[in-house]
Formats: sequence, C-alpha cells, structure tokens
Amino acid sequence: MLPSSFADELFNREGLVTPLTFEIKTKNNVSTYCGVLEFTAPENYLVVPYWLFESLQTSEGAKVDIRCVKLKHGSYVKLQPHSKDFYKGIASEEDENHLASMAKAKQVLENSLESFATLTEGQSIPIFHENQVHLVEILETKP
Repeated sequence: MLPSSFADELFNREGLVTPLTFEIKTKNNVSTYCGVLEFTAPENYLVVPYWLFESLQTSEGAKVDIRCVKLKHGSYVKLQPHSKDFYKGIASEEDENHLASMAKAKQVLENSLESFATLTEGQSIPIFHENQVHLVEILETKP
C-alpha cells in the first residue's frame, strides 16, 4: 500500500503507463519490484507484505526510494522451492506417479504466480496451498 498522495502525483502525470509497477530500493542498494493493491497507507509510509519486507533486508521505519517503472513482460521464470516439503504438500494419495505430482505442482505454481504483479530474481515468495505456506525462490527470469 502507498499513500493517497502518491496516487495523486502518479495520476496527474502525462504518459502514465499501466499496469503500475514500482521499484523499491533501500539505502543499501537492495531493490525489488512490486505492484500496488491500494493507496491507503499513512502519509510517508509504505506497507508491504512481510515476505517482501524481508527481501529488502532493511529495518522497519527505514527510508526507501520508490519509483514507478515499466518492466518488460516475462516469458520465463526458473523457480526452486526452499524445501522438498513443497512437493509433499502438493502431492496427494491419488497421485499415482511422480509425473502426476509434478503436473499438480506446476498447476499450483501457475495459479499462485498470477497474484504477483512482478517477480524479482533472488527473491523468495510464498506459495499458499491448502492452508500451508511454501517458500519458493526466483532463480532466473527472462523477458
């Protein structure tokens, strides 16, 4: 979430490109990219999910730079679950073989990735499936 004043400034610019994508950069030059759900954060504050906050490797209340950017659409992403529990959590007793389990994992990942505006290499994202959270690292992306 960003403050409403940020939206006022953005929407009054000529040539605004959508979807809105932002780069967040810390004073230590750690950066990530994200979308915005709403413009309701308190003035001078940025509110992000905990997993995104962790990826910025900063502290609560630290100043960050935010800018609107245009990114190329991705055509490829290489992912790696943090744990083999990801596959165990997705496989069910009905899955008779390894290929069926992998196909189900692919489907869960594709459905989950639709909720992310963008992906950043080196970032770990949460994948929610049947009341479980699995962390998956973004190893590589290609436009």
